[in-house]
Amino acid sequence: PMSNVASLEDSYDDSDEEDEEDYGSEEGEYEECGSEEECADKEEVSEVGLTAVRTCSRVVDDGWMTPREGEVRRRVVIDGANLVHTGSAYSMRNRDPMLDLSTILAWIRFFLVNDFEVLTVLPQRYLRPTLMLHAEILKYLNQRGLLFVPNSLDAVSDDYIVLDLAAQAEGIVLSVDQYRDHCRSFPEVERAARLQRVSPLFKPALLEDDEWFHLTADGRHWLAYHTIAFEEQAGMGEEEWRGKFFSTPASNLRHDLAVEQRRRWSERRRAGMMEAIDSAIRQRMRHPPAYKDVITKTEVARQLRQKQQSEKEAEREQASLAHALREARLAERTMRRANDPELVD
Repeated sequence: PMSNVASLEDSYDDSDEEDEEDYGSEEGEYEECGSEEECADKEEVSEVGLTAVRTCSRVVDDGWMTPREGEVRRRVVIDGANLVHTGSAYSMRNRDPMLDLSTILAWIRFFLVNDFEVLTVLPQRYLRPTLMLHAEILKYLNQRGLLFVPNSLDAVSDDYIVLDLAAQAEGIVLSVDQYRDHCRSFPEVERAARLQRVSPLFKPALLEDDEWFHLTADGRHWLAYHTIAFEEQAGMGEEEWRGKFFSTPASNLRHDLAVEQRRRWSERRRAGMMEAIDSAIRQRMRHPPAYKDVITKTEVARQLRQKQQSEKEAEREQASLAHALREARLAERTMRRANDPELVD
């Protein structure tokens, strides 16, 4: 049942024969989610990175995320559905808000800046424009290999896929979810859920409105609605945190899996994905970071129905005009024949 996840490993092979921009999914393993060119057409060609984005006074403590000798960076798997629900600026203000992908963008970029391989898993339903604001950006991320969209026909849950992708590579999971049900039902992913999970800090870390969509003071990280920090765990000091994010032969009996996964990573792939995430952030920043009057899914669905109804009415009107034109031409030909019986069409 996990053949689609297992084959994802093969799609990450990085060889000299691979095309420079080929970070997309393998045919048949990913759902078709749109064309990269559709989003690329919207790009401002003169813009590089996030050099035009303003900074704020916030800083992110990530100085410890540089590996020591013998340490290997682990793969990071982001539970995208969990982050869009828990990391929204509107989650406390409205019970039926449109979801926002901005928090996912911020965390993907944070890990790429620190040279971690990162992959986000998000169910296909979240790509609906009636559920997610600016869903076309997610389609772009899927094309660039930063987003894995499981086949909607698979019986495997997205939570299991998140845990399995981390377990296969001795990676870590970024999620607030504790996956208790999966721990009971699937022993093969229990270790990933209990020992290899880290939680982003959201509740007390909401930024001021005028800090949204800014870079940190040093220009390294882009912030959405919250600062970038991890939820503290009892008994966790710096060494324990390092053990979460870095693998060593002494601390990890399955260290060879982490080494093998890291071998597939390269500076060229990282640069390509940094370019893609910065492009996605620039696309997101063309729209307001939040709304004073929260747009709800019900309102968006109503607007979509109105748009579709207007398009249908326009089509009917166009068809009616075409019919009237045909009738007029037929009447004209009939009159001409009546006036001139010898007239041949």
